[in-house]
Amino acid sequence: MNRAPVVIDYYSDLLCVWAYVAQVRVDEIQQEFGEKVIINHHFFSLFGDTTTRLEVGWKDRGGFSGFHDHVAAVCDQHPHCQLHPDVWKLGCQPASSAVPHLMIQAIQVLVADAVVDDQRDATGKTRVERIICAIRRAFFEQGKNIGQMDVLWEIIAQFDVPRSAVEQVLNDGRALARHALQNEKRYSLQLEGSPTFILDGGRQKLFGNVGYRVIQANIEQLLRDQPAHMSWC
Repeated sequence: MNRAPVVIDYYSDLLCVWAYVAQVRVDEIQQEFGEKVIINHHFFSLFGDTTTRLEVGWKDRGGFSGFHDHVAAVCDQHPHCQLHPDVWKLGCQPASSAVPHLMIQAIQVLVADAVVDDQRDATGKTRVERIICAIRRAFFEQGKNIGQMDVLWEIIAQFDVPRSAVEQVLNDGRALARHALQNEKRYSLQLEGSPTFILDGGRQKLFGNVGYRVIQANIEQLLRDQPAHMSWC
């Protein structure tokens, strides 16, 4: 008698500081629950146009520089977060989060097509999850402009992903189609922001800076309540 794993659809924007803060909670879920939980990573672009969102939208609060100060204050409240001093400053102002999202979504297409092996390492992270973490850390911790393709190619080169295959998926539109679908789900699922954990087929939605114990309690409840799946082997 085996119970099916709890499926979490996790929506975030790679440039969102709250998703960076939440990464430690995603890691803890994987470490505590292992194969009892499947996390599906989805991306939608809150920072699709950072000039409009930050330079214009934050004009009265200092624009990009003021947003850097906001992000720094958030990171100061969370000891596991490290913020590079160049983040959102000149030279590290990604124009759009859609660029790194497309790169990851291209790799997700290759995983679905069995071109790239998404095997887990000793920490429990899949190859795609390791790439996601590396890109996020490159921005927040290393001050790299992950809105630039050359920076992204340097990062994914560390993970034995065939560049020619990724380029093909970017060129033929399949990555863009995946990106468009996930952006549409932002509205159909009425996502309030990044990050959002969706559980129980959409019946539970945990948004924003949610503490780990809240996430843990919801997972444990679902594991207790779901019917066991009988094996006929």
